[in-house]
Amino acid sequence: MWLLGEIMRNFFVFLLILLNLTLLAWIASEKVEWQKWLRKTAYFKNFQPKQNKNKIAQECSFESNALPLIQWELPKQFAFAQEPLPLDNPIVRRRLYKELVAVAYSHAITTLNLQRAKYWFPQISPILEKYQIPDDFKYIAVIESNLQNLISPADARGFWQFLAGTAKEYDLEVSPEVDERYHPLKATEAACKYFKSAYKAFGSWACVAASYNMGMAALKNVIETQKQSNYYRLHLNDETARYLYRAVATKMIFENPEKYGYKDGIPDFYPSNETYQTITIRQTIPNLAEFAIQNNTDLMTLKELNPWLRGNTLTIVPPKTYEILLPKP
Repeated sequence: MWLLGEIMRNFFVFLLILLNLTLLAWIASEKVEWQKWLRKTAYFKNFQPKQNKNKIAQECSFESNALPLIQWELPKQFAFAQEPLPLDNPIVRRRLYKELVAVAYSHAITTLNLQRAKYWFPQISPILEKYQIPDDFKYIAVIESNLQNLISPADARGFWQFLAGTAKEYDLEVSPEVDERYHPLKATEAACKYFKSAYKAFGSWACVAASYNMGMAALKNVIETQKQSNYYRLHLNDETARYLYRAVATKMIFENPEKYGYKDGIPDFYPSNETYQTITIRQTIPNLAEFAIQNNTDLMTLKELNPWLRGNTLTIVPPKTYEILLPKP
């Protein structure tokens, strides 16, 4: 019985080895067939592996129907808000290039931002000029909100991402009916007031931009601790360390979109301001939907043109008035 058991055990081991060998042979044959099928597909017809000169590794070469990886050389000189970047510093160059690639290859977002900028920049720039803020600060609105009335996880809102308390400090109304953080032009005025105050504190536009991200008090503390007031030489949290570089990269692309693969003539889906009229509201509106119908429009259009209207009513306490945009009849 012992001998019979040994014979049976060896027989099953043999069968197992034979099955494994058969399986390996089948996998190898299927791999060959799979590779043949891949070569027949349209995608891999354009794929040609080639060895590099050192024969250490292989690299993939694609024909022009695949998106190429474009590498750009940074300029030797570039400025933000009339302040030159220290591009002779390799750390600065590396950080700027990282943000340049990130913005340039965010194709959907950057395309939409270029389109929005055509409409909003001509309205934002005169306000910056009025407050003597460098025009480059319009790119801060782009990196803050993509020129949209967004809500952040911290509940900052609008183009300029104001928190409710800060908005009130800079004369914006925040209430259940009216939230002027959603009013792009009034919020721009509030942002300009902040920028002027921050410039008095820091004397550097780069630090003004950094403080807009992390707060004036926090930046003052960093400067005092590190005994360094140059933004490009400060050790900052990751978000603030990237912040100005992202704005500079955005400026580089917006000023020369064709260089970075964006064609001019992006469709403009914003109608001309000539199609709107501004009316002054001096009396309470008990129902905005009915008000819209009475003015030959609808609530959706009314809220689209006036996103700062947050409820369905508008209460007026004299002498307070509001200006509302409506389509021209």
